[in-house]
Amino acid sequence: MTPTINSETSNNLLCSLADFIIATTIEGLNNPKRKCNRGNMINYCERILYDKYNSFYKLYTDGSKDVSGSGAAVFDPQAGISLKFKIDSDTNIMHTEPIAISECLSYILSLECDKFVILSDSKSALLH
Repeated sequence: MTPTINSETSNNLLCSLADFIIATTIEGLNNPKRKCNRGNMINYCERILYDKYNSFYKLYTDGSKDVSGSGAAVFDPQAGISLKFKIDSDTNIMHTEPIAISECLSYILSLECDKFVILSDSKSALLH
């Protein structure tokens, strides 16, 4: 069951997000991912996660759309949990990742941690 955000939890979440930092680039990765060696990029990103975010609770998000429909997902590697959400098939692809991030924020409300990092592959979702 996914927690929902209501006015009370929303205020608490907004207060706790006051120190929230949204990074839309990865320091040291200046080329588009299509021009990078996949193995080297994975190793580099894993090293950054270890060096900068080792003590953080890590969550991954993804949104997608294809001919069969739209969906969003949150993966919690610490708990081994995948949350999947079917989205109305009329939803624009540009909205699927923000929905995944929103669901991730709702999930965070159920966690007992004070430091977390959400990892998304959608720069446009992070800019909106």
